[in-house]
Amino acid sequence: MDRPVRRARRGFTLIELLLVITIISILAAIATPLVAQYMTDAQKAAAESNYSAAVKSVQVYYTENGVYPATLDPSLFLHSDTPTMPPGYSLTYDPATGTVTLVSPP
Repeated sequence: MDRPVRRARRGFTLIELLLVITIISILAAIATPLVAQYMTDAQKAAAESNYSAAVKSVQVYYTENGVYPATLDPSLFLHSDTPTMPPGYSLTYDPATGTVTLVSPP
């Protein structure tokens, strides 16, 4: 009595591959907006941190010299390095009052 010889299964079936691709697509669709939101939140936090550093630098300059600095030049900041603002954010400075303002994107 001859038994049919079973071949070893090699690879995946088309259904298995489609199922895996579908699961990965669903996970990517869920993760993409979350990552984008985290990036936006991180840029906002960086801008607020740079704003805070600029305000403190102006206050220190005023305390040491009795007048507000003419501009927000690099010498005001630690390591003489002006903070780099994230895209869409900027700082404005009024030398008459020493007011630093954070301008954020719309």
